[in-house]
Amino acid sequence: MKNISILGATGSIGTQTLDVIRNSEGKINLIGITANSSVDKIKEIIKEFKPKYVGMMELNSAKVIEEFCNESYPEIKVFSGIDGLIKIATLDEIDTVVTSVVGMIGLKPTMAAIEAKKDIALANKETLVVAGELVMNKAKENNVRILPVDSEHSAIFQSLSGYKNKDINKFLHLDKDEEVTMSINTEDSVVSDSGFFLPISFSENELESWHKETIIGGQEGKNDD
Repeated sequence: MKNISILGATGSIGTQTLDVIRNSEGKINLIGITANSSVDKIKEIIKEFKPKYVGMMELNSAKVIEEFCNESYPEIKVFSGIDGLIKIATLDEIDTVVTSVVGMIGLKPTMAAIEAKKDIALANKETLVVAGELVMNKAKENNVRILPVDSEHSAIFQSLSGYKNKDINKFLHLDKDEEVTMSINTEDSVVSDSGFFLPISFSENELESWHKETIIGGQEGKNDD
């Protein structure tokens, strides 16, 4: 059984993670959750999953949840502020942290989780934008896996499976409604919310035969994020 915490349990990635837990047939156990101030949604999560620990970033919301738990779930511990997020991210009982909080606030708990040797399911891209080199170096030091779970990032990650870095010089991104004008092995592509990602080693001239392209790194076109 895998024990996890979710930082940002009431957002899009957080709620999708809850769906995964519901369908995991008991293989994933939810130990800790956090949110900013979504009291009503957190109450519903507590009722269904009964996590051992809850963190609320906003102090008044933390007090409301603490009162709720004291009345109905006295075994649940409630924390507040950034220290609360860090606590939920570094619990001894967990092995993986889903980090889906919005903005740079995710950096500190992510770094703390890495130092505590927790694998990171990362949907908070700002963490890597702000301190990517620091985060990845710290992950290597602690033998921690960084697993991208947001749609486009996960698609790129999955499409790399089975390839060596030296065999890929760029990624091609196609909108789902674009007509494909070059023959490709579609089994090699990965579907995301915005389209298809394909690892390629074509020349620039060959790429011109595609109707629309976005090249990761030397980007032409617009990424939805």
